[in-house]
This record gives sequence, structure tokens and C-alpha cells, in this order.
Amino acid sequence: MIFYYSGHGFRLQGDKSTYPLMSFRTAKNKADKQVGDNIGLEEVYNRVKALKPGVTLVLGDCCNADIFENPVLGNDVIRPKGIGVLGDFNLTSGSKLVFPPAPVAIIIGSVKQGHLSVVHPDIGGYYTHFFTTELEKNLWGYYSGFQFPAGGKSNASWLRILLAARQSTYWKSKAK
Repeated sequence: MIFYYSGHGFRLQGDKSTYPLMSFRTAKNKADKQVGDNIGLEEVYNRVKALKPGVTLVLGDCCNADIFENPVLGNDVIRPKGIGVLGDFNLTSGSKLVFPPAPVAIIIGSVKQGHLSVVHPDIGGYYTHFFTTELEKNLWGYYSGFQFPAGGKSNASWLRILLAARQSTYWKSKAK
């Protein structure tokens, strides 16, 4: 089961979770500096994991800083996903991700505690962009001859995809 959230996230003073609260505040809540409705990313993870699906993947592309910090708008447009030739669909990779040999449970936030996520009006969140790019590369054979051995084998894993996306997001957000 995959849960994906891209939107406003924040922390309140005294939050114990490493992961952000997902904000469902209205414009009026925000203007009045009220917290409004929210739920923690970690709470969603715990609820989904309790259902015991084969794959538990909870992703939050949102800020993880004080609720009243201003969001960060990227000043650089990222190149479009893909390079035109992604290769053939790698059925082995797709099967490995969707039907793993053992249960997989991962929660990941796009940024570390105390940090703001970066968005661009044309493409949305940087993390979402890099996550979908990495997923496409793994599913469509982009890595054939580089990371995947020949013969339809695959070393694709959710953790590898998610961490690569987070690393790319980090470096892109540091670029001026």
C-alpha cells in the first residue's frame, strides 16, 4: 500500500516524531496563525503498517520546519523527466517492487527535521520530481548495462529509489 502526500507540512514545538505533520489548514487558519487540522506522517505510517500489506510505503513531500516559516520557492527550473529513451519496461524490477520476497515497510519525508522543502511552480516539489524520475529509471530499463545485470535481473529496491531521490533533492536545493 502506498500513501503519498505532497503539500504543506510543519512541526509544532515539542513534536517528538522525526516526521512532519501534514497540514490541512484553511487560508483563514493560516491568516489567523492557527494550527488547524493535521495528521502526522508517522501516524499514517503506523496505521498503514498495521494493515500488514506486502509493501508499506509512506512518502511525504512537505516541509518539516516550524509551522510559521515561509515556504521555499526554487529559482531554477529542473529539466523535464527522462532523456527521451528510457528503454524497455523491466518486468523483473516492477515485480520485485510490487511483490517483494519479504514485507517492506518504509516511511520517508522529503526533508530532515527543521528543514523546508523546495517547490517550483512549473513542476511542484523537488522531491516528487526526483522520486518519479528514479522510479521511471528503475522500471523502464534506464539502468540496463549500468546497475542492473544482464538477463532481466534487477537490483531495484524502494529504499534505493527513495534515498537516491532524497540525495538528488538535497543537491538540487543547494544549487544556486
